[in-house]
Amino acid sequence: MPDTLITNSPIIAAYRAATPGSAAASEKASRLFPSGVTHDSRYIEPYGLYITRAQWPRKWDVDGNCYVDYFGGHGALLIGHCHPKMVEAGKQQIKVDGKMYLLEVALRADFALVHAFLVDYLGNLSYALTARNFNPVIAMAADTVIVDADNIVPIGVISPDHIVTPAPVVDYLVMNA
Repeated sequence: MPDTLITNSPIIAAYRAATPGSAAASEKASRLFPSGVTHDSRYIEPYGLYITRAQWPRKWDVDGNCYVDYFGGHGALLIGHCHPKMVEAGKQQIKVDGKMYLLEVALRADFALVHAFLVDYLGNLSYALTARNFNPVIAMAADTVIVDADNIVPIGVISPDHIVTPAPVVDYLVMNA
């Protein structure tokens, strides 16, 4: 979010003086995301820090300032950022624009048990409410997809715009009793 905080605080003044790069990145982010952040917990005033790298408990922002991460890297709170043992744990690494990244392979499932509100005779699926959150994702990640259907309808009843998971993904169809 753009820096609109009005204050005479010497702490905020020092923060602004030390982080002009984060201020510029925040201004750009405000044109891309609501409030300039991707999650509520990342909203701070006058603007958040924009981190370029991290190692162990430390992070560096776009201005080169170093910080100790007490706030929240979830797992990083236990072992730190870029722990060498985690980096060397057999993960493939790729270099993009001079930075090294770990390549995480997609998770697969042998079976997916999916619940759909509407299914046509071909197996095209339409979901109701929050069933749309994870059912399509796990259906695409599984080798065998078993669908529990509330309503089985003739082909053409489900509008193409409402088909979320296409028939070729579905292996078995079971009518919900």
